[in-house]
Amino acid sequence: MNPKEHIRLHEAEFTKSEKIIEDYVLKNFDTISSYPIQEVAKKCKVSKSALLRFCQKCGFRGYSEFRYEVSRYVHSMVEMDENDDDSSSIYLSLYANRIQQLQQSINLKSLDHIIQLIKNAYKIKIFGIHETGLSAQYFSYRLCTIGIDSEAIVNSSIMTEKALMSYKEDLNIFLSLSAETTVIKDAIQYAYESQSKMILVTQNNHHNFHQKIDKEIILPTFNNEDLHFFIDSQALVFITIDLIINHLAKSLHKQQNKAIYTTL
Repeated sequence: MNPKEHIRLHEAEFTKSEKIIEDYVLKNFDTISSYPIQEVAKKCKVSKSALLRFCQKCGFRGYSEFRYEVSRYVHSMVEMDENDDDSSSIYLSLYANRIQQLQQSINLKSLDHIIQLIKNAYKIKIFGIHETGLSAQYFSYRLCTIGIDSEAIVNSSIMTEKALMSYKEDLNIFLSLSAETTVIKDAIQYAYESQSKMILVTQNNHHNFHQKIDKEIILPTFNNEDLHFFIDSQALVFITIDLIINHLAKSLHKQQNKAIYTTL
């Protein structure tokens, strides 16, 4: 997730002084990274400690990390012309760019770890809500096509119960772009308490579960507020699922061939 998304994700939690900081930061987003903490605090008419708390509430370790992420985000934004007639080409290039970025999150070592977790699991549950609910159902379907049983949990009213009914040998896969949906957060906590294995697929690299999950996949984000297209990040989730399925299918095929060879 980009810094703007982190801010908006937590704005319901902001105090009065933090709302003043939010307003200033969002209005001066392109230049904020040029200022030290003292200067920004002065411009917002708040204390440095208030600005530091704001950054931490948004999921950053401090102002330095927040400033760095803002700078990186600003420099990576895609410049677009509203009158550009070749909108389809730009639209496709945006997806192509983010797909290439997936390589940073899903390398061979990561895939091997995920495959091992899936192959060793006694039961597999895949959690998703709303849009990621469709992804969870697709994931379950794709696993079924290669002979692996799983259950897609997309009903929010039973998510925590399903997570609570997990065992050490089970694998719970959570699909949540924000990793801030209350029911998903509760389900992750219950799954952690059950000592089951967990995989989290999200765009939020500042989520609170780094120490609790076994494997995370951080997906790249789109700068939706700066674009003039309707772009859905679920496409990246589907591609990630297909990468996992294809790697898993190859692993199972090798395993079967090895078993046949040893019996000859």
